[in-house]
Amino acid sequence: MKKFFVFSILLGFILRIGELCAYELKVMSFNIKRGGLGRLPAVIEFIKRENPDIVGIQEADFSLKKMATQLDYHYDQLSSILSRFPIVEKIKKRGLKKRDGVLIQIPKEVSGKENEIIGFFNVHLPPYPYTPYLVRDGKKPFERHRLRELKKVMKKVS
Repeated sequence: MKKFFVFSILLGFILRIGELCAYELKVMSFNIKRGGLGRLPAVIEFIKRENPDIVGIQEADFSLKKMATQLDYHYDQLSSILSRFPIVEKIKKRGLKKRDGVLIQIPKEVSGKENEIIGFFNVHLPPYPYTPYLVRDGKKPFERHRLRELKKVMKKVS
């Protein structure tokens, strides 16, 4: 039942966005762990293969510029966001420690509109309780904790 509820919330959110937006963007969130140390070429190759328009990277450390250069993407170091489209402004929301966002200009050939600007935030939720360990130990994932964290972030960015 919980999974259906969460799925319903996500589906409702996606459908609302679909009503507001007449175009599609491919978005990726990717925790590359410790800057992709020892695996950065594979990380870059994966992103190339998936071909997203916007990527929120978690734990990018100092790899973001190299990734952006090799992917030919725009980037914002502070928010760890890569974008195929120009990043026109940074967004700083009070109380969102290391969760800054950006405004991205979507080209007319994609959006159908002149000067279409969207806001994008990259969020790295706290790792605890760490779900893989809970599952390993035969416990249920503590999904409500993540949902609470997301609600806090959504309240601050809206």
